[in-house]
Amino acid sequence: MSDVWKYFEKVKNDDNIILSINCQLCEVEYGVLTFTTTLCQHLTGTHSSTYMSNNQPNQSNQKPSYTLTEQKHITTKLAQWITVDLQPFSVVKQAEFRDFIYTLDSRYVIPCRQNIKQEVELLFSQRRTNLKSEINNIMSKFSLTTDIWTSSYNHTAFLGITMHYINNNWEVKKCLLDFIPIEGSHSGNLILTKLIELLQEFNISDRVISLTTDNGSNMLVCGRELANELEAEFFGLTFSHNRYAAHIINLAVKAELKHLDSSIVKLRKFVIKIQNSQLLLDDLKSIYSIKNKKFLMLIQGVDKMKCYIPDD
Repeated sequence: MSDVWKYFEKVKNDDNIILSINCQLCEVEYGVLTFTTTLCQHLTGTHSSTYMSNNQPNQSNQKPSYTLTEQKHITTKLAQWITVDLQPFSVVKQAEFRDFIYTLDSRYVIPCRQNIKQEVELLFSQRRTNLKSEINNIMSKFSLTTDIWTSSYNHTAFLGITMHYINNNWEVKKCLLDFIPIEGSHSGNLILTKLIELLQEFNISDRVISLTTDNGSNMLVCGRELANELEAEFFGLTFSHNRYAAHIINLAVKAELKHLDSSIVKLRKFVIKIQNSQLLLDDLKSIYSIKNKKFLMLIQGVDKMKCYIPDD
């Protein structure tokens, strides 16, 4: 039984049917199908002082609480882990995670997910400021790569822009300059506008020598217009728009695949059939075992290529 039920009451009618779930601290009502996670979020968000103090084990020898500075330092480290490990902000609400942290250090008060979000945004702003300072001290030119990525979760489109360069110690480096939400038509002019705004923000417009993209018509327009603008604004600057070689190869292979002979078509159908049948897959594993061979999962060919922006 979750400890949230210490603070919530199930209101029932004369037929013992639950009508609502009410908070006993503020009388807020929730529906009968409300998950305990939601109830816990209400308690930690609205009644954190009462809820947290009543649900931490009593320790007679408990050490003094952390100062605000110490608490902030640990929270920053927590936010860094959440960011690098791609954890959701809601991880701080998981009961097992909270128990784990409390076991390690009972003095640390785990912040709510809203505070973690604010901390991550602050880290982003600080890192962005530091990056601008680092770029200003680099002597070399820069090359850019860009691509548009659409989230399968909420179907939001993003323009990712990555910078590649050689630092003052002659080490090849790369970093993600920005990940910009894109709304409306993904036109070449829109992409161009976003790129120019970013170059001006980082003050590197006169130091960009190339842009690498896929072969989309919008990217071709963007590359052509960006070259015209930079070369017109900065005398002597040579800028080139490069097409992503792997994407060109992918297009060539896709065109060739349209002329597959019947044997390859049959092989594709066979792989799909095996992958969609657990019984056939088990039989295939048995054949491998009989022949004393290491089992290798069949791979289905795909005609789409995914481009990944470096996370460095």
